[in-house]
Amino acid sequence: MKINVDGSICAGSREGAISCIVRDFSGCLVDGFTETVRAASVAQLEALALLEALKYIKKKQVGVVSVGSRLSKVW
Repeated sequence: MKINVDGSICAGSREGAISCIVRDFSGCLVDGFTETVRAASVAQLEALALLEALKYIKKKQVGVVSVGSRLSKVW
């Protein structure tokens, strides 16, 4: 499985959103989710996105997995 996480936070705000897309190794969509979060920084937002991906992996008992992230701040 490959899990990609992404997120954004508005400048001057603590409200942001994260998303997670789960694909199998052939690239087919398996699952996904979004979540509204509060974060004080882009680094915290990235940590929250990765944490949610790890929770997903544990809940679904996913075996071999690759996690990717390209988070950026919205200006």
